[in-house]
Formats: sequence, structure tokens, C-alpha cells
Amino acid sequence: MAHILIVSIHAGKTSTKVNLLQAAGHQVTVALDFDAAVRALVDDQPDLLMTDVRLGAFNGLHLVTRCQNDYPSTSTMVFDTSDDPITRREVRHHRATYLVEPLEDAELLAHVARAVVTTQASHRRWPRKHPRVGLAAQVAERPARMVDLSYGGFRIEVPGLDQLQARFEVALPSFGVAFRAKSVWTRHVSSGSFWCGAELSDSDAHTAVVWRHIVDSVAAQA
Repeated sequence: MAHILIVSIHAGKTSTKVNLLQAAGHQVTVALDFDAAVRALVDDQPDLLMTDVRLGAFNGLHLVTRCQNDYPSTSTMVFDTSDDPITRREVRHHRATYLVEPLEDAELLAHVARAVVTTQASHRRWPRKHPRVGLAAQVAERPARMVDLSYGGFRIEVPGLDQLQARFEVALPSFGVAFRAKSVWTRHVSSGSFWCGAELSDSDAHTAVVWRHIVDSVAAQA
């Protein structure tokens, strides 16, 4: 079925959802705070994120935004304890599902089923591979780090960078190669780093073979 990440600071309430979803055949991961949820997104790349709107110093919308930036194929749901029109509007603006608890089991499972269908329909053609140790790179004459790679592209972190051209070159010193890439999305993070999701712009057969070898090497070391 689906891999679901549940995020809530209320462990007791979460256990009810976990039991229901596992009984329906889903694989479930639980995170009890924002930081744990971010780590789970990176490690597990779930099909569906289910988060409470209130997560201590953060809220569910922070998590939804991060998830949609980094994992656009993951469906998202935000749970509230009362119907708040402003929150509802914000959640829908982020293309997430807004649900008010309590919910009947059948109703929740129906929402999950619809979300899973959407995720599976838009599932990534090529899964991402995460380097077990940092894969050093160079972009715009700056040191960088490959966050993950797939046959179609990569995500990269460049500390201290302000902006990046739409098309740029990324070098991988450990492999002795460089590739031309095209930016798909960019964002600045609170640590001061610049993140970019990109796809390869070189389409020749030799480049594709070399890049796939690199991705497979990273996967083998993970």
C-alpha cells in the first residue's frame, strides 16, 4: 500500500491513527516533533504526510511547505481540532487537504485512499539516491554538497550562495567530471545555505551513461 508519515506532538492520539492505517495495510512512521519529521522526510520519502496544524514552535504548514518544496510528489494532510477558516484557506492554498478531528474511521481511510492514488499517479520516474557520506561538489566556484541524486537530476546545497543561473555547471571532483544542469527550483534555508533541485541539460548518450554510473555508485555505497 502506501508509506505514511504521521506528525503529532500527542503520542496517545497518534497511536489510534497508526493502528487504523496499519490495519488497512499501510506502512506508518511517526514523528513527535518538527525536527524528527524533517529527518523522516529525508530518510523515508513517504507517499503521504499527515500532520497536526500545531507542532509546538512550528506548525503543520511549515512542514507542508518544506515537503512540497523538496518532495513534490508526496501528498499532504493537515489536521485541526476545530474548523478555522483562515487555516483552512492557507492549507488549501498549499494544495494540502484540511481535516477537522474527530473523524470517523471510514472517512479518514477514504481521504487517505484518494491521497495515495494521487501520489502513485505522480510518483517519481526515478527514485532518489542519498549519499551515505557527503558527496562533494562545486557550483559557481563554491564548494557544495549533493543532497541526493537520481537518473534524472539532483538536489544540491551550496553554502553562502545568493542566486544561481538557470543553467549552470556542477563539478564532482571525486569522479573527475562536470555536468551542465538546469535549475528546476531554488530556495534559501535558515542555515544560510542555498538549495537547488536541478535536472541534467546535457542529453548526449555519453553524459547519460556517466551520470547513471555515478548514481549507481552512490546507491551501492548507501
